[in-house]
Amino acid sequence: MDILQIVLRILHIATGIFWVGTAWFFFAFIEPTTQAIGPAAGPFMHHLVSKKNIVRAIVGSGSINVVMGAILYWRTSGGLDQAWLKSGTGIGFTFGAICAIVAWALGMWMLGPTVTALDAAGTAMASAGRPPTPDELGRMDALGHRLHRLGQIDVVLLIGAVLGMATARYLTF
Repeated sequence: MDILQIVLRILHIATGIFWVGTAWFFFAFIEPTTQAIGPAAGPFMHHLVSKKNIVRAIVGSGSINVVMGAILYWRTSGGLDQAWLKSGTGIGFTFGAICAIVAWALGMWMLGPTVTALDAAGTAMASAGRPPTPDELGRMDALGHRLHRLGQIDVVLLIGAVLGMATARYLTF
């Protein structure tokens, strides 16, 4: 029994469930709901972002997932054995890994900062004690559209990662 392999897989799967689940929930339910509610959603989103540190939790779980995945990939591939890499299993895991790494980078350097910028802009508008200016509304709108586009890309990449990882062992070509 390889205890290290078991621990790595548990960490990889648990953080993957959280990462993919929160991304799916956020972009399938929370984001459309906040769009429909409008400014009334501000306090909820501010609490989620500033008090619950959702960006840090998602990026952190994605980071742990990618590191555990890289270690598992190295161990499973026999140190990047060419025969394994060219096998159906190797191709499936490589596809899933690439999708996950790109999704992680997108979250780290684009999605997370966009959510944080949206929260800061919304908080500033709410605390100004006056109606928002056209420039402020334009900035919020631009950030919202950016978040929506990035979120769609992120969810597609994460679905690709899950499908690659879930099916890799069964690919025989």
